[in-house]
Amino acid sequence: MKKKSSAARQQSLSLGVLFNADVPSQERILAGIELFAAEKNINLYFFDTAVCTEPGSGQAAQNALSNLVNKRLVRGLVILPDAFPPSGTRPRTQAYKRFHPLPLVTAGCALPGMPHVLPDLAAGLTALVGHLAKA
Repeated sequence: MKKKSSAARQQSLSLGVLFNADVPSQERILAGIELFAAEKNINLYFFDTAVCTEPGSGQAAQNALSNLVNKRLVRGLVILPDAFPPSGTRPRTQAYKRFHPLPLVTAGCALPGMPHVLPDLAAGLTALVGHLAKA
């Protein structure tokens, strides 16, 4: 019996990315995620939540997205800012509970009780101020 190579035994990691295509600033974040994933051979599934937040889309669109995003498809979710904007008194954290038990990490925003990654803008802003000071 032949042994499988370690590469064959290892299944590719698949992650989901929740984003809102109506938020133009997310394009640069998505590009960075795609670049890193390509280098590390990580499969990405992109889920555009804009269709779920359009007026009149209702619960059906949100339920469809919830059914698509599951642990059989992805090992975890990266959630970009405003993937689900708060609606009325319902905070964003409520919208993300539907994806439990998947590991969730927000990128670019901190939400109570959720792991997050925030950019460190100090170096860039220091360079910016230094550049303007010389002008």
